[in-house]
Amino acid sequence: MPLLASEYPAANVLEQYSYLHIGAMYVVKVNASVKQENPDATNLGTDFVLIWGDTVE
Repeated sequence: MPLLASEYPAANVLEQYSYLHIGAMYVVKVNASVKQENPDATNLGTDFVLIWGDTVE
Protein backbone atom coordinates (compact mmCIF):
# COMPACT_ATOMS: atom_id res chain seq x y z
CA MET A 1 0.00 0.00 0.00
CA PRO A 2 1.56 3.30 -0.99
CA LEU A 3 1.79 5.97 1.67
CA LEU A 4 0.24 8.68 -0.43
CA ALA A 5 -1.48 10.71 2.19
CA SER A 6 -4.34 13.04 1.52
CA GLU A 7 -4.05 16.02 3.81
CA TYR A 8 -1.51 16.87 6.49
CA PRO A 9 -0.77 17.29 9.39
CA ALA A 10 -2.67 14.03 9.78
CA ALA A 11 -3.57 11.96 6.74
CA ASN A 12 -5.83 8.90 6.89
CA VAL A 13 -3.98 6.38 4.73
CA LEU A 14 -6.86 3.88 4.91
CA GLU A 15 -9.58 6.36 3.93
CA GLN A 16 -9.95 4.81 0.48
CA TYR A 17 -10.70 1.47 2.17
CA SER A 18 -13.33 2.77 4.60
CA TYR A 19 -15.96 0.42 3.13
CA LEU A 20 -13.97 -2.51 4.60
CA HIS A 21 -14.44 -1.16 8.17
CA ILE A 22 -10.80 -1.90 9.06
CA GLY A 23 -10.22 1.34 10.89
CA ALA A 24 -8.14 4.40 10.21
CA MET A 25 -4.39 4.88 10.00
CA TYR A 26 -2.91 8.35 10.19
CA VAL A 27 0.55 9.56 9.27
CA VAL A 28 1.51 12.29 11.72
CA LYS A 29 4.57 14.51 11.54
CA VAL A 30 6.05 14.69 15.05
CA ASN A 31 9.27 16.56 14.30
CA ALA A 32 8.51 20.15 13.30
CA SER A 33 12.12 20.84 12.28
CA VAL A 34 11.85 18.44 9.31
CA LYS A 35 11.20 20.37 6.10
CA GLN A 36 9.62 17.57 4.06
CA GLU A 37 5.90 16.94 4.27
CA ASN A 38 5.86 13.22 3.40
CA PRO A 39 7.67 10.37 5.14
CA ASP A 40 10.28 8.22 3.43
CA ALA A 41 12.22 5.07 4.34
CA THR A 42 14.66 7.00 6.55
CA ASN A 43 12.28 8.95 8.79
CA LEU A 44 9.11 6.88 9.13
CA GLY A 45 8.96 5.99 12.80
CA THR A 46 11.15 8.85 13.96
CA ASP A 47 10.02 12.11 12.35
CA PHE A 48 6.67 10.66 11.24
CA VAL A 49 4.60 8.06 13.09
CA LEU A 50 1.70 5.82 12.07
CA ILE A 51 -1.32 5.78 14.35
CA TRP A 52 -3.98 3.13 13.76
CA GLY A 53 -7.45 2.98 15.27
CA ASP A 54 -10.00 0.19 14.93
CA THR A 55 -13.51 0.77 13.64
CA VAL A 56 -15.91 0.54 16.57
CA GLU A 57 -19.44 -0.54 15.77
